[in-house]
Amino acid sequence: MSSVSVPPVTTNGSAGAPKAVSTRAKQEYELDVPKLHSLPSEQQDLYLFTFVITLERHVRALGTDALKTQQSHFKKQLIQIIGLPTPSPTRPVRNSVGRTFRCIFSTGDRKLLFETITELGESLSVSKSERETRNKHAAVHCLGEIYYAAGDGAINLSSFTCAAITRLLKTASGHIALRVAVFKAISKIARAVQDSLDESIARDIWKQARNAASTDRGALVQIAACSCLEALIGSTKFFNNTNDFDSLKSTIWKATDSSVAAVRRASASCLASMMIKAYSETPSAVPIPRTPRTPRFKRPKRTAPGQGLSAPDGDDSDTVRLASPTWKKTSIQLELTLPEILQQLSSQYVRSSTSNRGRAALITCYSIIFQALDPRVVESKYGVIAENLLVEILSSPLIAQHRYRLLITRRFTQKLLGEVLGRDILGEAAQTNAAELLINGYLKNYPRVLKEKIEPTKNTLAGALDILASLIQALGSAFSPVADSCQEALVQVLQHPSYTVQIHASFCLRVLMLACPSHLIQCASTCMKSLNKELEQLSSGRLSARRSVGYANGLAAVLSISSQQPLYSSVEISSQVLQQATDLLKSSVNTELRISGTQVQIAWILIGGLMSLGPNFVKIHLSQLLLLWRNSLPKALTKENAGQRQTGEISYLTHVRECALGSILSFLEFNGRLLTSDVSKRIFVMLQNTMEFLDHVPSTKVESDISSRIAPSLQMSDLVQMVRRRVLQCLTRLATRSPHASRDTLSQSNLLAFAVSCFAEPEGYAQGSLGTTIANTASSFDSVWNVADNYGFGISGQMKGLHIGSLPGEHLQSNHSYWHHKNDTEGYLDQL
Repeated sequence: MSSVSVPPVTTNGSAGAPKAVSTRAKQEYELDVPKLHSLPSEQQDLYLFTFVITLERHVRALGTDALKTQQSHFKKQLIQIIGLPTPSPTRPVRNSVGRTFRCIFSTGDRKLLFETITELGESLSVSKSERETRNKHAAVHCLGEIYYAAGDGAINLSSFTCAAITRLLKTASGHIALRVAVFKAISKIARAVQDSLDESIARDIWKQARNAASTDRGALVQIAACSCLEALIGSTKFFNNTNDFDSLKSTIWKATDSSVAAVRRASASCLASMMIKAYSETPSAVPIPRTPRTPRFKRPKRTAPGQGLSAPDGDDSDTVRLASPTWKKTSIQLELTLPEILQQLSSQYVRSSTSNRGRAALITCYSIIFQALDPRVVESKYGVIAENLLVEILSSPLIAQHRYRLLITRRFTQKLLGEVLGRDILGEAAQTNAAELLINGYLKNYPRVLKEKIEPTKNTLAGALDILASLIQALGSAFSPVADSCQEALVQVLQHPSYTVQIHASFCLRVLMLACPSHLIQCASTCMKSLNKELEQLSSGRLSARRSVGYANGLAAVLSISSQQPLYSSVEISSQVLQQATDLLKSSVNTELRISGTQVQIAWILIGGLMSLGPNFVKIHLSQLLLLWRNSLPKALTKENAGQRQTGEISYLTHVRECALGSILSFLEFNGRLLTSDVSKRIFVMLQNTMEFLDHVPSTKVESDISSRIAPSLQMSDLVQMVRRRVLQCLTRLATRSPHASRDTLSQSNLLAFAVSCFAEPEGYAQGSLGTTIANTASSFDSVWNVADNYGFGISGQMKGLHIGSLPGEHLQSNHSYWHHKNDTEGYLDQL
């Protein structure tokens, strides 16, 4: 670069100095194109990038007055860079030029705004042979940045700019990045000009964006198209009608089935923005006025010759004939109440054609809507929201009949009502009101008392109990005013015949006792009385057996927190429960097989609950417990002896082992200090006996008769799998709680062969329909994770894609549980 002579700086503050500085700056920040082209091709991009970054830093460092004097020069340099045929602007150069344009028009003046937009827009209309795609890409990106910074000053050019940008979509079918840039730029223009955007241009963009969001193969294009639709919805007033809402829904339903989580979130956000804008407390169906057609005057009638033209009959010579009626669908202004919004989402959720990915996107849409609405609206409509999720979705036959679909829906519901609403949005008073609504509206309606009240289904009760537990945990001791009513309702629900409801109610009781420990002794006494009453009626039928198991689970859950709340617990009650469990084990020998199975199950449930009291209580009774465990887990039968026994007897023996192993697992979890070398060895011998017992159990590939089952819903194969699970859990706890004492015993076992056989044995899949389904529809599975059964056909549920869970006993754990940072709700839904 040639040197520039600088005029001398005068002492009286003349204007010569700023002019000289401006001239020097123009000379220094001017791209030397001949030098650029003289460099080797591999160095040209680096030279151009260095110049652009230096120019951007200089522009950011200038003040407003200094920038105004050099603004024209900088604009010419940036336009020149965008139009360079070689090297064409790369992504770093393009982004830097866009940021420089934004800084120029946000800090400096806007005299060159129209000229800049016009030049960039005209560069987009040049034929493809004269302008490379990268140059057009850079021009589109810069137009979006300019409108982002100063779009309100170029409203008159918005139609021209949008039309020029939209035309690129026809020639950009093979360039994903350009299509993404087009929709991003249009989004920024729409947000800048708001309602001033021309309606015909906006509807053309709407059509193009919907087409891209539903059919484009590029995930980034789909995300940008959904963002563009969202910008049009939020910034203009042209699409707030029923016709556009229906067309948007059909587009979003297709986009939500994408395998990319970001596409599902973008589509959910787009639909949520439409519904939030249409939200109204009092909906009204008012037709949107359309532009009337041009009226035509009636042709005058011709009379007899010589009379000229005459007017038609009557005095309506000036009347006009309106346009003929059309068959177009009447467009109604879109106004939706919250129940209508929820109905739109729930009806799509329960459809058989909706995939699990689509359901996750719908739950994301629920979350966005709840967070966008006024918290007072959400508080007042909590009952409507709960009914939609707990009744219309959880109790839908299509959801309830599919096991894994039901489980994932239950987790979705708990995430929305328990965390998004219960913890993030509702205040303390609203949380208490929500808990009262769940207690009075759902829990106390079981069993049915009033004819006008509908008894909730087991799925609705399980979901309501999950949410109630979350609310109790959030409120803590502030839940005390509702504790009495809640305790009464939970004890009442414990008699439900569904084991799922019983476990959820027991967990809710445990959470309640932790929050309000003053009710511990009273609740434990109530559960003991109810349990003793049902035990006296065991021989009357199955209902008493199920109820007694429910009360036993509730009592064990209440007693399990005694060590955490020692001031409110009673050693006397714990001793009585242990004595009652021991008596049940002794009396089970003299009763009928099915009643005996119930007594054994209840006894080991109670003992398992007492194990959480810790070593101080368990140490006194350890010798007695070891004797009881040894009697329940004796040496295995021989194959000849096992083959002579009936299916009912084998099922009973398997059931007894599963129950006893549950109490051993609880002992290992809470009493690690008692695991001496002798105790660990004795427990390991019991586990070894159980593994040998499983080897001798005959494999039955035919469903057993209901009359020979211990539990009507459990096959023999189910019991075997449950026992295997308990054995592996106990061995894991034994190895992690007492590694030195169990090292020798574990090394001598056939643990590895036993663990591998649990998922690698072909006979394990003979009875289930999962293996047959995968074999018949192998081509329709994208990956094994789509099975969504937490089993993955033999692959651990700890690994889901790139997410790897921590193993029990693992000491070297990463601080990040997911492979990249996400919002809690979004990350949770993606993992599901």
